[in-house]
Amino acid sequence: MADYYTPGTPAVKLTLARAENIAAELVTIKASFDKIPEQLSLEQGRQVYALDTGAANAYLVALPATLAAYTTGLNILMKAVNVNTGPSTLNVDGLGVQTLTRLNGDALVAGDIPADGMIELFYDGTNFQIKGTETPSAALLNILEDVTPQLGAQLDVNGFGLGDGTLELLTFTEVASAINHVNVKNNSVGLGPVISAVGDDTNIDLQLRSKGSGETVIADDVGNQIMRFADVASAVNELQVTNAATGGNPSIQATGSDTDIDVNFASKGTGTVQANGTEIVRRVLPTEVATTSVTSVTISSIPSWVKKIHIMLAGVGTDGTSGIILQIGDSGGIEITGYSTSISSIISATAASATANSAFVFTTPSDPDAAYDGVMTLVLASEANDVWVMTSTVARDDGTATVFNSAGRKGLDTALTQLKLTTFNGTDTFDEGAINIMYE
Repeated sequence: MADYYTPGTPAVKLTLARAENIAAELVTIKASFDKIPEQLSLEQGRQVYALDTGAANAYLVALPATLAAYTTGLNILMKAVNVNTGPSTLNVDGLGVQTLTRLNGDALVAGDIPADGMIELFYDGTNFQIKGTETPSAALLNILEDVTPQLGAQLDVNGFGLGDGTLELLTFTEVASAINHVNVKNNSVGLGPVISAVGDDTNIDLQLRSKGSGETVIADDVGNQIMRFADVASAVNELQVTNAATGGNPSIQATGSDTDIDVNFASKGTGTVQANGTEIVRRVLPTEVATTSVTSVTISSIPSWVKKIHIMLAGVGTDGTSGIILQIGDSGGIEITGYSTSISSIISATAASATANSAFVFTTPSDPDAAYDGVMTLVLASEANDVWVMTSTVARDDGTATVFNSAGRKGLDTALTQLKLTTFNGTDTFDEGAINIMYE
């Protein structure tokens, strides 16, 4: 009770009490009662609570019951008005400025005392220590108020993922013996962020995996697909893309467990596979064209990029003896002059020859009514001048061992777009067989 009441000089029994002594004792008693916290303060637990009335880094409080002195173990609950920006002090009831520290004795750092935060303090005999500052900054106790949170060491997710509070955004799977991992790097102006494989191994793959029948997709900035990767469950072969050093060429090649592996580039529908804007895959007409009951067959709409054409005769024959010819044309129509063609034939070891300037020829101008099999090939010799050269080998299917070999040249005004199969006289009717072409 000495902290609250110190009695005056005791009265002597059977003696008169002086009025001033009684009055002085009453003043002492009243002062003692004034030191006792109010009943409401005790009921609400506010006997050690005080509102800060100081400034940032220099806090000032007045307790409900005024302290006489700082004592070790003193406990105060302070509501701070201002966030601290560095080392700070506290003055209680005007007893003098005391240093505020973390529980480990270190000076405070910015954010240890949040604005409007409830701060519990303990006096250790020298300084006031702040509860809740054992290791992390007090600002991290309310992550929503810390706009620049930082980790001081590796974050152990403990088998959990990252999310928005309800849904997972990113999950992590740990391998106990792991030595390699993924690194995410941001970048400066003009350079893109980087996701890379890093770790102790010298060579480390980086895998992106889909789930179930899902596919791995590379998209642009608005979600349009640029490239899709589809898998085959039992796959043992794959495609490898390799870059190259100065002077070299990047490569795309088939690799895998099999010894011999094709590379299949497939277009969609009637589309084509192209290299540098030029189709690189041979294209066969959907169906062959029958050579029956017509005097000629015209094949048009040949693409302007075509550099080689194969014309294939399969059992083609007519009702007369006029030889079979081929004429070519551009957007201006089929041309009937300007050809330079030579043909030779071997009939049962007997040779014969002829020339023509109106067409490329499969057979000699006059030949027996029979069926013919063979291939004529046209190759663009000069793209600048649209000059085509021709070679052909055709056999007569009549048991006479007759073979026709021809070659020639023809220039056009523009790109070749059409072919016409007919006869020298133009009137004999085809009555058997079929024609087809293949171009590249």
